[in-house]
Amino acid sequence: MGSKVHLVHHLAADELHRLYKAATDATERTHLQIIWLLTSGRSAQFVAEVTGYTPRWVSVIVGRYNEAGVAGLGDQRQFNPGARPLLDASQQHSLRISRMRKKGCARAVGRDSFRLRRMRPTRGRCGVWTNAARVCSAT
Repeated sequence: MGSKVHLVHHLAADELHRLYKAATDATERTHLQIIWLLTSGRSAQFVAEVTGYTPRWVSVIVGRYNEAGVAGLGDQRQFNPGARPLLDASQQHSLRISRMRKKGCARAVGRDSFRLRRMRPTRGRCGVWTNAARVCSAT
């Protein structure tokens, strides 16, 4: 990576410095520091050494800033949709039914509908109504 990078002028260096000092998120703060140092005339190699980022990642952050301004900086993982599910909706439904059958916690009502079993309320030895076959200790 060369020492000079092309930055689109979104904000002045003073405004970037103010945002950098006011940032509470660590990732956003470091990204703002990178952009602020670059707009202040520092080389990309120097900025990479000072911030601990690689020169390649500094260029990625510069690309985000050039494209979206300050909104493109910071942690972008919340916008990652993740991988698509391995099973479609009908396969997930079939898996759920088979797991319920295997556990023995469901009773067949219709063709594909199941109802969860509930324990019948019983009165324990201590006189308290419970839903489990738990033994109350008499004191």
